[in-house]
Amino acid sequence: SYRFDLPLYLDTIGTIVGTLLGGMVPGIFIAVATNTICGLFNSYALYYSLISVLIAMFTSWFSRKETFRKKGYIVLFILVLALLGGVLGTLFQWILLGEPQFEIIYDY
Repeated sequence: SYRFDLPLYLDTIGTIVGTLLGGMVPGIFIAVATNTICGLFNSYALYYSLISVLIAMFTSWFSRKETFRKKGYIVLFILVLALLGGVLGTLFQWILLGEPQFEIIYDY
């Protein structure tokens, strides 16, 4: 998605699906592997492996609690993932690049 300038984070989607299907260890492996592959196109992608690993760990913990059966908890899951990916991702951008990667952040 980075190479074709798509607004999708397929590595995160793959990490979540892989974690739900295989558990924490395969999810962490997928998280690191996809960020390593993304590193071929974006040199900063490897640093985001930490965020992907945290997403895999949280997804594994959340799925073991069987909270996906309740709609309210799914919303909570999405919010926590948005905070993990969004807030930590923005912090990484400021630390690594000195500024946010996306211009919409400048408006605020």
